[in-house]
Amino acid sequence: MEDARDGFPVFIDAVKKLQPKVFMFKNVRGLLYTNKWYFELVLTELRKLGCIIDYKLLNTVNFGVPQNRERLFVFGHRAKFKFPRPDQHKVTVGEAIGDIMFTTPPERKFFTALMDTNVEKYEKASSCITPRDLYADRPARTLTCRNLASAMQRVRLQDGRRRRLVHREAARLQSFPDGYELIGNETQR
Repeated sequence: MEDARDGFPVFIDAVKKLQPKVFMFKNVRGLLYTNKWYFELVLTELRKLGCIIDYKLLNTVNFGVPQNRERLFVFGHRAKFKFPRPDQHKVTVGEAIGDIMFTTPPERKFFTALMDTNVEKYEKASSCITPRDLYADRPARTLTCRNLASAMQRVRLQDGRRRRLVHREAARLQSFPDGYELIGNETQR
């Protein structure tokens, strides 16, 4: 409740004023665990407005997005709702960015020797079994805004060098079409 990013009071007020037939929001999985008490308060307020609430923890990889990203999806409605069925096919990194994954675009940023050493130390300390590089034959791990500025998501080139993702790769892994224009400086994109 003390978090300035808490959009629930405004959201609940909008539902109250607009009385939509259907609404949806998504949030991090922690809302079901660490902050379940707050989630229950939000649901109580929405139910007071006459809404039927259905919620489920879903992984985007099961719905055509080439990354593992678990999120809590909440649907409010006044009649009947059914969650979509998961896709059988999981989209891989290779399907999403395979045509550019092993290239060296002009805006790429290669890891320095120090960065490689730090990554190795981090992975060893966290008992990482599989290096956190992107693999063409599987979906990516969850992408966050930190991924472009850090070593959290990276491509290992065939010559052994590692590089950070470029914006177009990150956008594709988040299912943005190539025609979607990313504008602004690096941080804004």
